[in-house]
Amino acid sequence: MGVLSGSVTTTSYRVGGELPDNMKERLQSLLKAYSFRPIEPTSDVKESVGWVSTHDPFDTDFLVDDVFWGEYILFTLRKDTLQVSPAVFKIYLAKRLEEIRVELGLERLNKGQKDNAKEMLEAELRRKILPSIQLVDVAWSHTRSELWLFSGSAAVRSRFEELFTKTFKLPIVARNAYSIMENAGLDDDVLNAAAQREPSTFALAPQGGY
Repeated sequence: MGVLSGSVTTTSYRVGGELPDNMKERLQSLLKAYSFRPIEPTSDVKESVGWVSTHDPFDTDFLVDDVFWGEYILFTLRKDTLQVSPAVFKIYLAKRLEEIRVELGLERLNKGQKDNAKEMLEAELRRKILPSIQLVDVAWSHTRSELWLFSGSAAVRSRFEELFTKTFKLPIVARNAYSIMENAGLDDDVLNAAAQREPSTFALAPQGGY
């Protein structure tokens, strides 16, 4: 998860734009508007993404004391996936098709019968499994316009960036070495030269002989 569990894998962002005067009420409202919605097993939805409380992945009330900690705004990105394993489905489907074939006294089933069996079996299995849950914490300093996502995954970052900008209508820029130099006002020649360097050249040299 991250912010409360001690994880140190983070992606840092600079947040643009201005927050409204009624910041707490407005952000609470926006978090609720794009809060996580559970997947209905009877639907054909495979994924659901939204915001939840950092303290409770089933809480979408976003109470002031849970969300606002001094200068920090804390919330969590939750993604659920409800999908039957293809390998498991294949095993159960073979069994189901054979049962239907024997019951109907047929040598083989036609395409329509097979498709109908697949649809019914998938619906049946979806009602029996629990979704996989992924939680990623977010810490946002509204006084410094900085934000930390407690994940380094490219897929998670993309999902987060899309939902954040959709929710708050504020631009965010990942704070890497190049963006920091760009924001420092360096001229184009320096920035162009930096863009040609290997990322490893921006890393700090190890200390203490390690």
